[in-house]
Amino acid sequence: MTAALGSLHGIAYRPWRDHPASVEEWELPDIISPSLTEPPLEEGGKLPAAGAVIIEPDYRVWVAHLHEPFNAACVGFPTARKDPKLSLQATAIREAWERTGLKVRIIGWLGDFDEEITRTRYYLAARVGGAPAACGWERPTMSLVTLDALMQYPALRVSPTEAKCLAALQNVLNISPDWSTPSSVMPRRSLA
Repeated sequence: MTAALGSLHGIAYRPWRDHPASVEEWELPDIISPSLTEPPLEEGGKLPAAGAVIIEPDYRVWVAHLHEPFNAACVGFPTARKDPKLSLQATAIREAWERTGLKVRIIGWLGDFDEEITRTRYYLAARVGGAPAACGWERPTMSLVTLDALMQYPALRVSPTEAKCLAALQNVLNISPDWSTPSSVMPRRSLA
């Protein structure tokens, strides 16, 4: 039995040892969220891709530091081109695990965003297990950052596409444009 590497919000950091090993296992209902309402991805001549914005109950998000900055970005969210044998959700969950070591559960659809050759479906995801120290072969440096810090510090700069994704997240969470306070009109939504 592997000892926990600490915990956050009552969820222990433990390597996800029983992760899916086949296409069929990645598509199981206890891995994906089959009841999630989402529109079909309109590819529009672009390659389909999927990604996850992993958020904690305190509204901090997990970002991967890019070894080679891309498109002026220094950090990013786990994304990958869609595996032809996997759904978009399964692609996002598998990439999140491979890139971060975290087991995630899809809890919402943020939107579909275009890059030069891909159209990426971004999901909102909650960490339900795993450990960054047990990350897959890609092994980026991970940070857990506030949304405010993510929008203010150049060292945490995201791509223009991921900035649009963060704007969608801002809307979902009902956070004011300065990222520091909830909207006065509506309370923040629960992540449960």
